[in-house]
Amino acid sequence: MKLRAHLFDLNQSLCCGQVFRWEPGNDQWWFGVIYDHVVKIRQDDGELEFFVSPEIEDPKEIISLYFRLDDDLESIYKRITKDSYIEEAIENARGLRLIRQDPWECMISFIISQNTQIPKIKRSIETIAQRYGTKLNWDGKDFYTFPTPEQLSSAKIYELKEGFDKGGCALGYRAKYVLSSALLLKNNSLGLSLEEFREMPYDHAHKILQESFCGIGPKVADCIMLFSMDKLEACPLDTWIRKIILNLYFKNKKVNDRKIREFCSEYFGEFAGYAQEYLFCNRLKLCQYF
Repeated sequence: MKLRAHLFDLNQSLCCGQVFRWEPGNDQWWFGVIYDHVVKIRQDDGELEFFVSPEIEDPKEIISLYFRLDDDLESIYKRITKDSYIEEAIENARGLRLIRQDPWECMISFIISQNTQIPKIKRSIETIAQRYGTKLNWDGKDFYTFPTPEQLSSAKIYELKEGFDKGGCALGYRAKYVLSSALLLKNNSLGLSLEEFREMPYDHAHKILQESFCGIGPKVADCIMLFSMDKLEACPLDTWIRKIILNLYFKNKKVNDRKIREFCSEYFGEFAGYAQEYLFCNRLKLCQYF
């Protein structure tokens, strides 16, 4: 199936640190699992070619929603282009779109991501999917859904904690955070679903995520809200973004994270999350300015 996609760069969107389970194949194909479906997708100029398995009634809808093809990028660019730094970042990654992930998979992925390199994050997440998720077979190859809270709550803490060499998922101290999150949602102890966070104001959702789930601080909460809960004002502060903002906008003055978030919110406005992602993708070039 084919779908026209205006102002969209598939490779940029999949390679900018917001998702961890997509793998490249031959002939520019990408393979991934969106919710409970295997997706094979590639881009030829402004057209997406893709296959979804198992088949669904409207496969174009799942692709459009996941890759946020409904976002008006031209309008967003106008809103966030405040200076030459962000202008350069947009030019170098034009067509990058934020991805609308499943909140549960996104939450666990970014809990795991703390203080960890991307190759290890990807391997840990894939190991969790293979061990506790549901197997899907497409074109002779096995894929795995990300396990539901019910499925993941059956895990033993040592299975999640131990290293790959011992047959574990190599989560270390993060294992207890992952398991407690699964149990919290399985038992409905929160009293609401993660999908309901989409309807909350940003500040309230940010606060509840940190208060309710172990292992979620301000940065991880912002990642979850930006990449899965439609909070485009969320601005995750990792080491790179903190360094860029402090050096380019505060001239390396000592400023705490709260002040940095306030600045990003006021300066970039309701699409600060998009600004953050473009700055992150252009981080190596931007660092040449300081």
